[in-house]
Amino acid sequence: MRQRKETHAEEVTRDARVPRRRRPDGGWERVQPRQLHGYSIKLTKGGKKVESLKAGTYKFVITDRSTYHNFTVEREKPSKPKLEKHLTGTAFMGTKTVEMTLKPGSWSFYCSNHEAQMHGDFKVAK
Repeated sequence: MRQRKETHAEEVTRDARVPRRRRPDGGWERVQPRQLHGYSIKLTKGGKKVESLKAGTYKFVITDRSTYHNFTVEREKPSKPKLEKHLTGTAFMGTKTVEMTLKPGSWSFYCSNHEAQMHGDFKVAK
């Protein structure tokens, strides 16, 4: 049996000091601190930033502290066949473990709602 490697993917929020937020109807609502959201995302293994991994199957442990973000992993190069997986959806908040096989290439991870602010890259080698 092949040994599985574990990679920790975490979507982190910063401490915001705003006790309320605007609702879609224009009104205001109070929010608990864990409902507030920041714009940071990271991929770590053993507490260190991931820059490269060996091809194989990994467990991604996603900690998402906001219902405004999601966690997507995508192979950028080679672009065919397209490999993109949304590990969490936007409405999700909590911790989730997802197993994914990474093939050689250039990969990115991001929040598809805020990709310009929340993204990162890593390489996968044979």
